[in-house]
Amino acid sequence: MFQKTKYKQEIRKILAIQFKYLGDAVFITPALETLHHKYPNAEIHVLVAQEVAPVLSHLSYLKKVWGLPRSRSKTKLLETLPFVNRLRKERFDLSIDFAGNDRGAALSLLIGAKDRVGAVDPKPNFLKRIAYTRRVGAEQLPEVWVPRHLKMLSILLY
Repeated sequence: MFQKTKYKQEIRKILAIQFKYLGDAVFITPALETLHHKYPNAEIHVLVAQEVAPVLSHLSYLKKVWGLPRSRSKTKLLETLPFVNRLRKERFDLSIDFAGNDRGAALSLLIGAKDRVGAVDPKPNFLKRIAYTRRVGAEQLPEVWVPRHLKMLSILLY
């Protein structure tokens, strides 16, 4: 399950989303670098958990690292909504959810990028079906994180 799309417009702003843990943020760095090489003139932003943001802040090709405050298994709605509103105002052309979990899907939908891509299970739940404008089946991707992220980009963006 996937659909390649030739972009009719220039990609100016990209948001990469990775809502997992510290190591998972490290594993997306090759994919972020690939995005930078594919779209050298685009601003690349990353959305991660607040405690993970310092790990990525040194990457010179990132315009901004957004650290969302969170607690495991708890939603901090009063803190999250103004944060999401700031992200919406950025008007991203493309968002890529590398984790494919419910939190990433909900944020993808709420942030409102024109094109929202993510990896999903063969039978995605309702949230994931409406959150992404394009989906790649998780079964098509390697289980190891770095090759998984790079394969996801190759299927969706090239």
